[in-house]
Amino acid sequence: LPRLLNDSIVRPAVDFMFTVFTQVLAEIRDKIKRYDSLYHLIIRKAFHFAAKFKNAEYHSKFSNELHSFYALNNSKDINLIAFAETQYVRYETAVELNIFDTCYYALSDASKIITKNVPVTLHEKICKAKYELLKKNGYKFYAAILHNKLLELYMANKNQLQCDIPFDQLHEIVLIEACTSPLA
Repeated sequence: LPRLLNDSIVRPAVDFMFTVFTQVLAEIRDKIKRYDSLYHLIIRKAFHFAAKFKNAEYHSKFSNELHSFYALNNSKDINLIAFAETQYVRYETAVELNIFDTCYYALSDASKIITKNVPVTLHEKICKAKYELLKKNGYKFYAAILHNKLLELYMANKNQLQCDIPFDQLHEIVLIEACTSPLA
């Protein structure tokens, strides 16, 4: 009975909200100069919506929408910080839905656009998440490489970032991880 009640009442409302999200996002996708921050706010809410209702299909469609947005506005002046933060939300919600591929692609897409204009704290957050994701899923060698990049990021930005442990200990951990992980 609860499942039947859920399917008859909740499902149509969820489908309606999905349609509203996709139509609004498609409508403002082309008007990036005026609605850039609004677009990112709505797509982040859409990712949280998909995670809340445990719908990987909706999450995938919202991911495709974000790719369309970036492809359409790639050469234009898009807000790279907002885009990286949106990719991070995409990653977080994909973690909730246990979609490893989307997690990895979201962090990779965010890493690709990181430039000098993106705050170093956002760069750190994305590197840490990518490291944890790879380590957790058995890609220890690649995780060790990322951990090394994170160490370099800390060393280059000593004034802006604070490392959880001393640099020499972190350096030793990176070396041990690299030496003890299988190649590939």
